[in-house]
Amino acid sequence: MCRTLIGTTVVLLAGLTLPACDRDNPIAPSGTVLTVTASPSSIDEGQISTLTVTAIRSDGNPAAGATVTLSTDLGAVSTTSITLDSAGRGTATYMASGGPGTAEIEAATGGATASVTIEVRSLQPQIAVSPESVEHDHQRSSSDCPDPITPRISVRNLGSGALSFEIVDDLPAWLQTTVTSGPVPGTFRLRFTCDVDPGDLDLMHTVTVRGVDPGHGTPPATEATIDVLVRVRD
Repeated sequence: MCRTLIGTTVVLLAGLTLPACDRDNPIAPSGTVLTVTASPSSIDEGQISTLTVTAIRSDGNPAAGATVTLSTDLGAVSTTSITLDSAGRGTATYMASGGPGTAEIEAATGGATASVTIEVRSLQPQIAVSPESVEHDHQRSSSDCPDPITPRISVRNLGSGALSFEIVDDLPAWLQTTVTSGPVPGTFRLRFTCDVDPGDLDLMHTVTVRGVDPGHGTPPATEATIDVLVRVRD
C-alpha cells in the first residue's frame, strides 16, 4: 500500500531503491491468487450479471491498485480493465448477448488468471443434446443384441419456457432409441440392433431431436442432432 509521508525526511542509501507503489506498477506480483465470481451465474439473453474480482498477494495482503483485464468468449463485459480497491477487489458487469450458450469470463493480472462461466439462456425455447456425436464398436461375436450405445443422450432446454422432445426422423433398421419422446430435461439411449449385412461395416446416421410445446403439441423452431457412427467388425 502506498503511504504519503508528511513532515518526514526519507534518506535513500546509495545503491538502494524503493519498490514501486501499486499505482505506479499496476501488475500484481508473482504468487498473487486471483478469483472471479459471477452473480447470478445463469441469465437470459439481454440480462446482466455482476462480476467480482479479488486478488491476494502471496504475503496475504490484498493486491491494492492492481489492474485486472477481463475478456469473454460470448456476450460482453462493461469494461476490459478494472483497478482493484484497497481491499484488492473490483467489480464489472457481464451483459448476455450473441445467443444462448456458456460464456467464459477470464480475469488476468501479471501471471495470475482466473475464470468463471455463466449460462446464457435464450428467450425462446431452444433444445440441445449432449453429446452431439457418438461412436460405438460392435463385435459380431458379441451376444449383446440390441447393443446399448454409450453414453446416454441428455436433452435440455437452453431457453426459457416448457419444452418436451421427440425423435422426428425414421431410423435405419440397425438403430433404435429407448424412447421416441419425453420431457425436457431428460435422457434416452441409442441401441445397435445387429440387423445388418455380413462383413465389416461403418454405419452412420444423424438422429434429429425436435423440441415440442408440451401444452399444445406444436413444434417450436428448435432442433438438435446427434451424429452416430457404429463400427461393426467380425
